[in-house]
Order: sequence, then C-alpha cells, then structure tokens
Amino acid sequence: MGMYTQIRGWLNVDSIGYPENYIDICRKLERAKEDFENDETIKVDRKWVCHGTIVHQGGNGSVYLFIGTELKNYGNPARIWIEYLLNYFPNAEGSIDFQYEESNIGDSTYRLLIYKGQIIKEEDVKVWCYGYGNSYKRF
Repeated sequence: MGMYTQIRGWLNVDSIGYPENYIDICRKLERAKEDFENDETIKVDRKWVCHGTIVHQGGNGSVYLFIGTELKNYGNPARIWIEYLLNYFPNAEGSIDFQYEESNIGDSTYRLLIYKGQIIKEEDVKVWCYGYGNSYKRF
C-alpha cells in the first residue's frame, strides 16, 4: 500500500474582477477538467484528481482556484493536474502544499510556489498542521 497525500492550496486568478470574469473562469475550469480527463497523452490513473479544484469568489470581485484533495499520489497526478491547469490560467499565482499521511508537526514536506502561471519554486517546508486524518467530529 502507499501513503495518502493531502494536496491543498489557493491560486489567485482575478483581482478586482467583474461578474463576467467569474463566469468565464468557472467555464474555463470546467473545460480544463474535461480536457484533462480526455487527454490521452496524459498517462496517470487518477485523473479524477482534477475534481478537487473549485472556483471561489472572494471580496472585491477577486477569484481564486482552490485545490484540495487526498489521494494516493502514485505517478504524481496531482502535480500533473496543476501543471495542466496552469496552461489555462497563465496569470495564476499562489502556493500549494503536499503533505503525506504519516507527517508530523516539524517534519519536512514540500510546497509549490506559483507566479504568472509557472511553478517558480518547489521548496521544502516544515509540516505545520495535522493534515491527513484531520477528521470532523460532531458534538
């Protein structure tokens, strides 16, 4: 068996946006997901990883893509999806963390830093949260 990996992060794709931008971004994300799943040149088993990406509209018309999922990341489909997605949003900027299920506070993990639609740095960072297994409990 392998370890689960939690992938989470935000990409800003519009600032001081307009309603038509939000609608266009939603459509573009759905097109990117469909294209990714149907692209026969991409040889990964877990293409469904793209469904963990959603659009969030923030204040002042800002628009963000949230990437959040947990999976056994064999063949790194999460990174392949992120790289594919950046082709659709060449102005995207933000960061995305990858954290393995057995990570503890202070262990090393990694983060992708994204600027102008490009991964500009992959950096080692210290685990700062519980991550995988952080289960909701009803009281």
